Amino acid sequence: MDQEKPNSTIRVGIVSPFPPHGIKHFYGSGLASYTKNLSFGLSRHIRTIIFADKQKHYPSLNVKGKLTIFRCWDKDLRFFFQLTKSILTKRTDIIHIQHEYLSFGGLFVGTLFPILLLLLKISSRKVIVTMHGVIGLDKKDVLGLLTGKSHFFLLQKLGLLIITKIIALFSNFFIVHNHYAKSSLVKNYHIKQEKIFVIPHGIENLGKMKSSIESKKKLALEKKKVLLFLGFIAPYKGLETLLTAFKIIYDQDSSYVLLIGGGEHPRLKANPEYQHYISMLKQNVRYMRDDAVRFVGFIPEGELQLYLSATDLVIVPHKAAIASSGPLSIAIGSGKLIVASNIQPFKEIIPIKEVFFLTDSPQDMIKKIKNIIEDSQLQLKIIETMQDIQQRFSWEKISRRTEKIYKMSLYKTNHKP
Repeated sequence: MDQEKPNSTIRVGIVSPFPPHGIKHFYGSGLASYTKNLSFGLSRHIRTIIFADKQKHYPSLNVKGKLTIFRCWDKDLRFFFQLTKSILTKRTDIIHIQHEYLSFGGLFVGTLFPILLLLLKISSRKVIVTMHGVIGLDKKDVLGLLTGKSHFFLLQKLGLLIITKIIALFSNFFIVHNHYAKSSLVKNYHIKQEKIFVIPHGIENLGKMKSSIESKKKLALEKKKVLLFLGFIAPYKGLETLLTAFKIIYDQDSSYVLLIGGGEHPRLKANPEYQHYISMLKQNVRYMRDDAVRFVGFIPEGELQLYLSATDLVIVPHKAAIASSGPLSIAIGSGKLIVASNIQPFKEIIPIKEVFFLTDSPQDMIKKIKNIIEDSQLQLKIIETMQDIQQRFSWEKISRRTEKIYKMSLYKTNHKP
């Protein structure tokens, strides 16, 4: 068949963690927030079923117009049987899986993920997998950056190679968020490039920010220059570089404050090496006065706009590209000024060289922070660019591009997303 059918005939099932009712920026899963934004866009045009993780105190089935939320799986060894059974009971044309390597449970459970794809393949379902985290095997110790483990790298990389190639074998298409990730899949995993499509991470417009002066007053930050880091604390996110740079900035100007708006990663907090890393970060800033560095933890959704409104500059210091950056998307969606490491995925999104510093270089980070804080014309340029990115990567446009891949899979159309 080469004729497109009306959107109303398409029924897509999305497999993903999903946030509780009324919450979008969900502690514990960037995938949950991503899927909620995507599904709201898709369900305006096509029937969408979310095969979501179970949540205590929330109903297993919730229907809102063309969007159905079906909570049916646990993050343990039962997940692939629970999902297969649930999917077979619902009418779907396409199964779209939002994937990170540890999103369905721990490391052992993650290695069993291909079983789900095999069962779906046997049931003749069309399967599309969005790879939210693509780990380049050519990067030394990259798995250690993600997991906090400092041994068995060759074994981990071999396992990652095998699992990813099996996922590709049982999938019709891959979606990734940037060309860097696509290149990595082709180069490191030898996956055919025609099977991989690039659709950027959507940007949610967070609306008009509150008064900066009033927000700072509520947070006891009056007359402070506020820098903000968002997201889980993890070794690959470059916090040690940020803290080294901030100590130098603070010694020169004590009006600066750094807020660490993120807690311990739930999948790493039981790891002794990870706890040592957290302790090292906090020990390095204890000598500072006036709570110059504040580990405020995960910022609740109801307070996110308050913290963003009080912020002068959001810093995204990642040292490696492992997954799409939800915090970067939030920063762009808020229209705030940004300084980020010059890793390729970030450079694909933001076309302004002045916001980027050399990865692992505290001195270059300091230079870029001061340039932006002190240059009002540059600030205007950055803000206008953030607004343009919001338009180009709106969730409405991202959902439309995703629909095109569904049509390609079902009807063999040649319309590229």
